[in-house]
Amino acid sequence: MPPESEPIVCDALVLGGGPAGAGFALRATELGLRVVLVERHGYDTARPGEHIAGSARARLAALGVPAGLCRFSPGVLSFWHGAVPSFRSYAGGPGPPGFNADRARLDAALFAAAGLRGARTILGAMEHIAQQGTQWHAVVRRTADARVCRIRAMLVIDATGRRAAFLHSIGVARCRIGDQFALVTWIAPSPGLMEAGSPLMIGATRDSWWSLTDAGDGMLSLTVHASRGALRAAGATIAEALPLTLRQAPYLRERLRRLGAQIVGQAAYAVFPSRAEAMAGEGWLAVGDAAIAFDPISGLGFTKALETAERAAELAAAGPGASALRALYADALADQFETHLRRRADAYAEANDALARTIAA
Repeated sequence: MPPESEPIVCDALVLGGGPAGAGFALRATELGLRVVLVERHGYDTARPGEHIAGSARARLAALGVPAGLCRFSPGVLSFWHGAVPSFRSYAGGPGPPGFNADRARLDAALFAAAGLRGARTILGAMEHIAQQGTQWHAVVRRTADARVCRIRAMLVIDATGRRAAFLHSIGVARCRIGDQFALVTWIAPSPGLMEAGSPLMIGATRDSWWSLTDAGDGMLSLTVHASRGALRAAGATIAEALPLTLRQAPYLRERLRRLGAQIVGQAAYAVFPSRAEAMAGEGWLAVGDAAIAFDPISGLGFTKALETAERAAELAAAGPGASALRALYADALADQFETHLRRRADAYAEANDALARTIAA
């Protein structure tokens, strides 16, 4: 297909249509910037179900996300400190209740909202990007019709998640902490056995920690977190992380048995904490996990993605000469990352010494 006749000219080219990228686009258009938002993969593939902190509710409502995508959850059922469970109810709590979300639908809703608010949205793959003078020249091939879009932007926003694809392409290194992975298993309970409004379930074993979340469409998302090195030392593979965890988590094992659960899919992801060595530069900014990626134990990944997106949009609106503000932005994110590492170590130490030695080492 031939390229579009004229390049698209914008103030900010956002790479990645997840919560950080779409959140930036929404806030930046509100501030008067011309934004192009590019999402490579679309929203048709399964994404892990997620339990999201209640503090995100107001932000999502302000961004135009339908309230129905935030499904009710009564609270958190925890086996973190041993075999005896504890339940933290959201009823009467100090803040808005957490909620369950189908991430594919939630991310798609944010992407659509950005388009409705004035961003130019493109589903397609980046084929080329280079800086020429003060502008970035990019070529994107649209998924729907293979047509090439040429884009000219003053600013590039890396919202490509933990892989930080744009930062990698311009030589920005990444600091990685540990070797933690998450094995996500999508589970289909037998018809009629799964109750509406499931709590988030979490627990710790000697070798891993796990969470069980309502993933939408009658599905559950069971995620096992462990250290690759610790598994290798035990003579186990990533695929064996789930049966190993089930042997050590009798309540979870019984819960799945009662639901008549059937495995319908599985995927493994790297989820160790990491941060970009540089988070802002001349003509570019990193947001969300591309800037700082937290251990999922924090429960704040989605919320932090929206927060960094908003701050970055305000920084972008300040103009290209705001070098002092860029430094403040980067310093603030670096401080948040160091605070997270300290709290992460404390959380694993509360579970057991083995997790503190392996995952949090």
